[in-house]
Amino acid sequence: MAVWIHTPPFSLIGAETAVCAGANAMMRATAFGFTLAILLYLRANVLADAPCRALLAPSGVSLRDTGLDQNRVACAVDGFSAGIRAHAAANTPNFYGTLGTSLMLDYRYLHAAGFEFSVGARLLDYRFAQSAVFTDGNFAVGPISLGVLRPHKSKWWGIPVTVGHAFRLEVPYSNTSDEHLTVAASPAILATLTPSSVFHIHSRISALLRSVLPESGADSRAALLASADVAYAPVSVFSVTAGVEAQGGWYGAKLDHLQARTGLRTGLGRGRALEVSAATTLAGAERNDLVVWIGYRSISIEKPRPKKRRLRDWANHL
Repeated sequence: MAVWIHTPPFSLIGAETAVCAGANAMMRATAFGFTLAILLYLRANVLADAPCRALLAPSGVSLRDTGLDQNRVACAVDGFSAGIRAHAAANTPNFYGTLGTSLMLDYRYLHAAGFEFSVGARLLDYRFAQSAVFTDGNFAVGPISLGVLRPHKSKWWGIPVTVGHAFRLEVPYSNTSDEHLTVAASPAILATLTPSSVFHIHSRISALLRSVLPESGADSRAALLASADVAYAPVSVFSVTAGVEAQGGWYGAKLDHLQARTGLRTGLGRGRALEVSAATTLAGAERNDLVVWIGYRSISIEKPRPKKRRLRDWANHL
């Protein structure tokens, strides 16, 4: 019994193959064209007022568990932010490790005179510690912090820049984990450079000041902190951030920490964004192997500032 298999001529097979390959290439080219058009459209819709937009703000991750050293944009805004901060540190040779998480809130109000006033709080904090001889966990509420910011706009070598002078104070007795009167504050100078509408540079120099006042005498510490961050938004609904931070003085005349951080942010409409950031300590006396920030940020466009007035009128306007 013989079975005959009919094979089309070679020329017909070649033609069919060429047609399929051409159709496949055309579909890929069409898909690529649509994708490119969408990306270009989204890129074109990154607004020029981006220095105050949540999508291009610096990373929100901070090393201090109270958030006193959390970075921000230099311009004054109306806004609200909320997030969860988690941190972990391990000292394997000594069998020691800590885990912690905090819920943070912050509200900012832009006064018509150009000043920004803010109030923030660590609503809840939990910390777990373990060593070779003990295991312990505890909850804390607070502190509450108050802040003020005054921005100034100018240009550096033709690049728009916003410089802000900020001050933040933790309210005494607002932290349940403090056994004694504790005063903590952070004055800072912030700068936001906008070389383009999709790429921004944030820098900061600040001081961290804390004094614990027990009956036996004051225990005071101070540190100087400097940081630089970049934010890039290839499209209007997505951005990536990266930064470095160095601090010294908290434990004497030596480096406290050298930190690297990065994050991803997605936009949720005008002035709103979700962020996931992470930081790690590269060197220094302070150890936080990993700090993670998952947060929501809402920033509105700046209010029009009034015309310049005399000092007395400014005071009456406030």
